[in-house]
Amino acid sequence: METSLRVRKIVTHGGNAHMDDLLGTALLTYKYGAPVERVISVEGFEDKTIYLDIGRRYEPPYLLDHHQDIEIPCSLVLVVKHHFPELVDALDLPEMRFIDVRDRFGLHRAIGVEIPSETLFFERVYTRWFANIQYISPGDEEYQVLRWLGRRFYNYLRERVEEEREIAEALENAVEMTINGVKILVLDRAVPPYEVMNRRGDVQVIIQPSSRNPEQYSVIKLSRYQDMISLDKVAEKLRERGSLVFYHANKFMLVGSDKESVLESIDAIEVVGDGGDS
Repeated sequence: METSLRVRKIVTHGGNAHMDDLLGTALLTYKYGAPVERVISVEGFEDKTIYLDIGRRYEPPYLLDHHQDIEIPCSLVLVVKHHFPELVDALDLPEMRFIDVRDRFGLHRAIGVEIPSETLFFERVYTRWFANIQYISPGDEEYQVLRWLGRRFYNYLRERVEEEREIAEALENAVEMTINGVKILVLDRAVPPYEVMNRRGDVQVIIQPSSRNPEQYSVIKLSRYQDMISLDKVAEKLRERGSLVFYHANKFMLVGSDKESVLESIDAIEVVGDGGDS
């Protein structure tokens, strides 16, 4: 990372903290190592100071507020855009779009993007912690936590961009089939089910290498179809073959010992309900 820009301080708003100002500040501390101040209002702009999510001026690279114009993306997006050009592809990630849309328009507009539950847990823990901060400098213990968070988030975004490329490639190479009225996608690598659901809403079941043992194959019902589809007879056929490794107690997924056994047993899949979101 190049750090040719001189940054003396990072200022953001006080009071309640949100994901966009928390993660934007964390990224900036990771890159510049400047102290952080959270204030109620800005009376004047100091030289070599980044004003993030406060100040009602958008003049990059130092003045990065968006509240005066609904068309300007949230402060986290502005931080990435103007201070981390190597991460610009990350702006298309679902979690980044979720943070941006929710911050500008509210949860009712962002709810269509399914986000893992751990994201919301992370948000509650860290935003409450950040909200209690008024001023921290590099020598403070909490500053090191914030900078660590920035480094972790930076690396996460780089890894997620690569993961997105791999997911897109896996979906492009996937084999589609419809058996007994069930739309199934057979993948050659393990992909988080919610990632498939976000991209392919027509798919009801996925078959893919097990995330624990890639020699074995999982059959997974996507969440909104779990009450609609039964895997009981698929599990029965695999059990008769001696190929059933695991059948989850909630019956949303099972694991077979190999791909061939799973594909030969999947014809026993059944539609048992009308579906609907779960």
